[in-house]
Amino acid sequence: PPNLSLRRSARRRRQATTYNPGNGEAASKWIDGGVAALSAQINGLEISKEELTKLYALMAQIETQKLEQTHQPYAYATKKPNDPNLPSLRKSLSGDEAPFYWEAMEKEIRDLEKRKTWIYVDRASLKPGTFVVPTLWAQRKKLTPSGKLRKYKSRITCRGDLMKKHGVKQEDVFSPVCSWNSVRLVLALSLFLNLKTESLDFSNAFVQADLSPEQQFHIEVPIGFKTPKPNQVLKLKKSLYGTGSAPLRWYEKCDKGLRARGFKSSRLDPCLYVSKHMIICLFVDDLVLVSNKQKHINAFIKTLEDDGDEFNWEHTREGDLAEFLGIEIKRSPDGKSFELLQKGLIKKILQMVDPDGTLGKKPAPTR
Repeated sequence: PPNLSLRRSARRRRQATTYNPGNGEAASKWIDGGVAALSAQINGLEISKEELTKLYALMAQIETQKLEQTHQPYAYATKKPNDPNLPSLRKSLSGDEAPFYWEAMEKEIRDLEKRKTWIYVDRASLKPGTFVVPTLWAQRKKLTPSGKLRKYKSRITCRGDLMKKHGVKQEDVFSPVCSWNSVRLVLALSLFLNLKTESLDFSNAFVQADLSPEQQFHIEVPIGFKTPKPNQVLKLKKSLYGTGSAPLRWYEKCDKGLRARGFKSSRLDPCLYVSKHMIICLFVDDLVLVSNKQKHINAFIKTLEDDGDEFNWEHTREGDLAEFLGIEIKRSPDGKSFELLQKGLIKKILQMVDPDGTLGKKPAPTR
């Protein structure tokens, strides 16, 4: 086999694009340098939601004017392509959609607090040298497979990249997921054997997995929200997005729960589970349930609802399998075939490649 390490080492690193070649400052650093410094000061300030929205709008306006007035020749050459469905916090709170993102952020805080994800701790009570992990907001517009808006989503995430650097203990940072070969096999079986199908989505899945006392650590309060007392931090009691071990903690919880309900995993695919009456495909927080009778699916879901408190195994029943992992699954009228569609993704790729819609209209030379 080819020596891949040699191939990688032979590649030349591309030089950073600069706004001022004489100064040699990287464009990415120049664009966000001053804004990032101001943004860093926001964390921990007693600032209202309205004030934060105005501040981000002002920062965006200053940045745009700075580019246009001072470095106009380089402005478009160094512009990075941005996904409008994955805006930064600053962009999401400085545009017309800011009220929808604020609502999503407030919902995220409520959901995490009702699950007792953290406890408030005075910063002064921490041991000297204790690293408090910064937090970020991950904003997203969730779309249907056809490209229509489903909802606005906000997630609090930890700066997992800084945890290892500052000695915060993290264990295994991997987690198995169901392969698409298994999903296609289960879909084919449901057609040939005329089986019932249903999809299930767990709400805030990672947060449903507890952390052991030695795995717990402290995080900063998310931007835009206040603690009951000044100068407090959050001590995590449950897994949170951004921590390296969160996916594995959730998988271990699912694996233990499914085995307790009589399921066994495949030797070829650890996320393909089989019991006497059901087949389950597990992909992180999404389940595909297949059975010969609907009553078996209902009985399984009832065991989830009756296990522990109302937040344990909290889920949403999405009905007959119509989509999975962003792919629309369309059953033919005669029920003998499935059609897998990704119209929204195809449209998104075309917009990125050809934003003006002129790619297919340009004349091409012929011989």
